[in-house]
Amino acid sequence: MCSPEGRELCEEETERDGLRQPCAGRQPLRQGRGVATFVNMRPANRVGIVVFAIGATSVAVSGLLATLASRPKLAAKVFGGEPNPRQHPTDVGLEAIDVEYSQGSLAWWVPAPGAAASVVVVHGFETAEDPRATDPGPRLELAVLLHEAEFNCLIISLGYGTGAHLHSGGALEAQDIVAAVKWAAAHGGVPVAVFGFSAGGHAAVAASASIEPFAVITDSSFVDFGEVVVDQGAEVLPVPPLLFAPVRFLMRLMTGLAPVNLEKWEVNRRIPMLHIHSETDQAIDFGNLDRMAAVTGGEVLHISGADHIDALRTEPQRYAEAVVSFLQRSLAAFPAAGERP
Repeated sequence: MCSPEGRELCEEETERDGLRQPCAGRQPLRQGRGVATFVNMRPANRVGIVVFAIGATSVAVSGLLATLASRPKLAAKVFGGEPNPRQHPTDVGLEAIDVEYSQGSLAWWVPAPGAAASVVVVHGFETAEDPRATDPGPRLELAVLLHEAEFNCLIISLGYGTGAHLHSGGALEAQDIVAAVKWAAAHGGVPVAVFGFSAGGHAAVAASASIEPFAVITDSSFVDFGEVVVDQGAEVLPVPPLLFAPVRFLMRLMTGLAPVNLEKWEVNRRIPMLHIHSETDQAIDFGNLDRMAAVTGGEVLHISGADHIDALRTEPQRYAEAVVSFLQRSLAAFPAAGERP
């Protein structure tokens, strides 16, 4: 055993190093060197290491989420799975023209004889190169009912699908929608509305700050893209949601734009808006329905028993009647070009 004098010497040396090392006469701990070092550290040093480890983990997992959220094609490779089958308007009996509504951004133009208005149809977050063709949402079923109601349709792929830009969480996608509305107005010669599924609806509401369609309709959409990334990341990665705190900052670092939170956005409340959602949506929290209405001052349509972007397929007649009626009412109230502010 160490003498009292030797033990004091050991402790003095330990004080200088910040570690409590066993003195020479003691039996060494039966642990790995790293664990023994950590256990014998001063409390302040242990806290510092733990805080550093948590911070490093937070940045790592948030960086992964931000990367996948801004690069949907990479997300497809990471999570795998078979791509959705390609579809075309001709598959549902519609004639369509391939157009480029903005540089590098593709769309199908589906004109309707005698149309009094046009509708830009926007897909949700999609990982394929041509989302207008592969998005699982019922965009072609929607195009059929709009065509029957004498509305032109412009079914678009957002720019990130073709690589025109990264996915920004709403801001760049809103710019795509603005360009699409301008294209439809110029080529259709009639007022334009926007219909967006999921993230497409989120971006459509964001676009209202820059352009004034006669109506906006969203299906299974949400208020805050950053919040959705964190919620869905927490389902995939078994770590506390608090560790995803840097996601917004890292997405802004990658794309130059922060993901859009509509509750902090200049939403144009003059535009009539209709928000559709179901309490059984497995992807987006149903609470977003009331939050969207609070942000926009819009109407709501609750379709019970539908999964994400599946309300049209769940209650097709009620859905179609509500959508067409809302568009017709909004169009009737839309001021002529010379009367708009």
